[in-house]
Amino acid sequence: MQKENLIQISGTVETIIYKNEETGFTVLELDHDGEPLTVVGELSSVGEGEVLTLHGSFRTHPSYGTQFKAVAAEQQLPATASAILRYLASGAIKGIGPVLASRMVAQFGDDTLKVLENEPQRLTEVQGISPAKCEKLREELGLVHDFTKERPFLTTHFERGFDDWYFIRMEADIRDLCLQPEEVQDARWADLAEIERMLDSGEMVPYYRDLVRLWFVMKDHRGSTTHE
Repeated sequence: MQKENLIQISGTVETIIYKNEETGFTVLELDHDGEPLTVVGELSSVGEGEVLTLHGSFRTHPSYGTQFKAVAAEQQLPATASAILRYLASGAIKGIGPVLASRMVAQFGDDTLKVLENEPQRLTEVQGISPAKCEKLREELGLVHDFTKERPFLTTHFERGFDDWYFIRMEADIRDLCLQPEEVQDARWADLAEIERMLDSGEMVPYYRDLVRLWFVMKDHRGSTTHE
């Protein structure tokens, strides 16, 4: 079927009904001219709240009725507060869930995505986010993470204060990290052997080896030696 013979429609993704992660086949509900419309096709990268321009054709499924079969899609980020909330609450951005998404949209409204991209330091304005922790992570690594549900893995005390240690699992491309030279000289993936090698060579700031080893022992087993 030639693209010029296809029908073009547009709308906002309301709900992802089904998604096959292996094939990319997706069933979603689209708000099309104020009416719900079922769309099917290989749309694995599409998220709730996104605005889509779709090319395809209508068909009638014997069990599910009228559907739009999409063969091509153009994606746009949501522009309204309600669409942005659905988009963020769906997990489209790692580290942001429904609760944090609601707070962010309540604070920034239609400008939420603009703040995320251009003024991430303003995230500290959101109620419930620890300003110090959010700002520290943003400044040092260029990452944004919601610490409101996190607890320190370990706290070490010293004469003038203390250090809180967190183990955070999140999807991040190391090439996208934006390091603050005054705070962080380098960031890289490293296992225990690599860290010990860097300690031996002087590449890493001198640190207690036993504490470094403890990180690796405990990172998957909090408070127990039982391996499940």
